[in-house]
Amino acid sequence: MQRGRISGALLASVILLTAAIAAAGDSPSLAGAWQGELVVGSLRVVLRIDRVGSGWKAALDSPDQGSHDIPAASVELAGDQLDVTFPGLNGTYRARLGGDGLRGTWTQNGKALPLALARRAGGPAAAGLGGAWEGVLETKLTFVLHVEHPATGWTATADSPDQHSKGIPVDAFTVAGDQVSFALKGLDASFQGRSAGDRLAGTFTQHGRHFPLQLARTDHPATVRPRPQEPGRPLPYDEIALTVPGGAPDVQLACTLTRPPGRGPFAAVVLVTGSGPQDRDETLMGHKPFLVLSDALTQAGVEVLRCDDRGVAASTGAYDKATTLDFTADALAAVAELRRRPEVERRHIGIVGHSEGSMVAAIAAARSRDVAFIVLLAPPAMSLREYLHLQRAWFERRAGQTESEIAATRAKWEEAYAVVAEEKDDAKARARLRALYDRLPAGDRASIDGGGGFDAIASQLLTPWQRTAMSLDPRAYLARVRVPVLALLGDRDMQVPPDATVPELKKSLAGDRDVTIRRLPGLNHLFQTAQTGGPDEYAHIEETMSPTVLSLVSGWVVDHARR
Repeated sequence: MQRGRISGALLASVILLTAAIAAAGDSPSLAGAWQGELVVGSLRVVLRIDRVGSGWKAALDSPDQGSHDIPAASVELAGDQLDVTFPGLNGTYRARLGGDGLRGTWTQNGKALPLALARRAGGPAAAGLGGAWEGVLETKLTFVLHVEHPATGWTATADSPDQHSKGIPVDAFTVAGDQVSFALKGLDASFQGRSAGDRLAGTFTQHGRHFPLQLARTDHPATVRPRPQEPGRPLPYDEIALTVPGGAPDVQLACTLTRPPGRGPFAAVVLVTGSGPQDRDETLMGHKPFLVLSDALTQAGVEVLRCDDRGVAASTGAYDKATTLDFTADALAAVAELRRRPEVERRHIGIVGHSEGSMVAAIAAARSRDVAFIVLLAPPAMSLREYLHLQRAWFERRAGQTESEIAATRAKWEEAYAVVAEEKDDAKARARLRALYDRLPAGDRASIDGGGGFDAIASQLLTPWQRTAMSLDPRAYLARVRVPVLALLGDRDMQVPPDATVPELKKSLAGDRDVTIRRLPGLNHLFQTAQTGGPDEYAHIEETMSPTVLSLVSGWVVDHARR
């Protein structure tokens, strides 16, 4: 949003006057929304008037010119006479308030135009909701809400431009006075807030976590960001939809196989996503890293199989009950599918894993001779609890906390992680976690409550995935790997920090004869060229995956397929 002057050509086709105020004394009420038309020009303006003590204040927007919050020098209401002046624009609006109408004159640069405004039905909240509203969540993600009011009632859709998501269905959009609420059931999210002129302010809730969200009306909402590395169609290779039996009887994996031109035989890889429910493209923050990586590998002559995680998108099964070991079983099932294909060279089938997917690759290679090589992208080489401490400390230092404060927080969380790892009974574990929560200082409890509350955090800590991850140590599996390994780490990765990870990787893989470990400068956890490496940058970086990484992975896989 820009703040500044409107050009001398400011003449509006629609002026919307929204007054979130109560009448003073016996003055006629200005509360509500008023709309009218000027017969010249095509620039919209919005005038907002608010009660301040015994007086008034006003501000003017010109959305089409990107100018907002231009302050009025004076707002006067004497009886039924309204006068608003804007010296910076050399403009005034003088009108008489009567019943459901304002009749007056807009004057700018000596030119006067008649302007009649009529009160819009529906009260101050309903009056001006139609249109686009935009704001930024605490997670640094832009949120756009599109609202319409057809004859059948309110309807809306939402966009998350940073995540490449558009037209998300909005459910149960409700307006009651100045109260506005809606749900996004597909995202397990909702919003409750209050409207005031061209602002919607309230709370956005998703998965039990609460975030403040302010939306401002805009006529130029943010659009989906370009992702130039995503391959365009038609593709120069075959793309085949497959359903692959997973690692459990109730799991059917929905997959895409990309096959290079020619008859083969081809080396082949299975791509395994990082933690959290991921589709086959590993869609994250508006990027599709596995779509880009599979394109690079396939164009280099490697067949690639990538699948939706179990219970995600088109795959069956229950994601919320799955663990890293279950995902390993699914990865080996995908390897078995490649071994059945006649165009694939069975001696050259590997797994490429990202983040938690790297741990899956290491476990699979330690357990099965069918895995000929593994590529580890941002691979964990310590326990989950150690990484959680490192990640939290990164954010705390960024926020200016001292090392003693960071150590104190670590000690508190370590107690909670110990309960998760040691207490197998869920009810007893929850009770012990509650006792830890009750002993926290009031400020710490308030912070937890603001993030969804004790119940939400305890439920997350006690999921099957979290319990298993707390007990697994990647070092035990990496030490058993005896196939070629390529491990890449971004120098600015704050989720799997290389300073702590690289030494552990070298020690754990010391018994393997073919190991390449590369620490790549300037890259984050997604292998994007980054400034800080923080997750708040992921969505805003145009690059999906560094071309250096794409070349390194493709070249290494092709080279090892020739051996």
